[in-house]
Amino acid sequence: MAWRYALNNNVRTKMILNNRVGMYRDLLNMNKLLFFFVLATITVAFAYLIQSIFFTQDLFISTYANILDQERITDSFRQTTNWIWLGYASIPFLLLAKILYNSCSITVGCLIGIEKNSLRSNFNICLKAELVFIPVLFIRFMWLNINGPTVITDLNFIPLSLMNLSNTETPRSLFYPLQTLNLWELLYCYLGSAPPVYYLRDIY
Repeated sequence: MAWRYALNNNVRTKMILNNRVGMYRDLLNMNKLLFFFVLATITVAFAYLIQSIFFTQDLFISTYANILDQERITDSFRQTTNWIWLGYASIPFLLLAKILYNSCSITVGCLIGIEKNSLRSNFNICLKAELVFIPVLFIRFMWLNINGPTVITDLNFIPLSLMNLSNTETPRSLFYPLQTLNLWELLYCYLGSAPPVYYLRDIY
């Protein structure tokens, strides 16, 4: 009966792959402009919630109390809050720049290799792969609600990153590299290079 088991297993594998291809196709078929608008809106909304709830003068003081005097801390906090709207306004442009950078990098890699995929199709895949970072925003917000930030860098908390899995004191110069090494970046790479996407890339 080994042949029957192998046949059933092969059929099951094909059904799973077909379902995944269907999900990827639906995702890639979504309107790019609308998808980007929703993605940017969600990102800005979470940034606004986190800044308005957790970015307080007390947090600013606890972060810089050992570096600046009270007057300079108060002045710096006031200036930061006055210009915080500029940070919200820049989020869509930074998001677009990130997607374009990834798309161009993949396209150049394809030109060097044997695959010839267009910048348009790679942009669509990189854009839709950004979906994996939405849970990060929600988890960060919930974590801040439960634990509360002690310093400003806590507002950039990324769950399941090496930065947060390490129990030792981390040098400031290693904050960004250790935050970049996280599960969500791996999921982003997988969604952009998974076999179903590979076969659908030329279509989109």
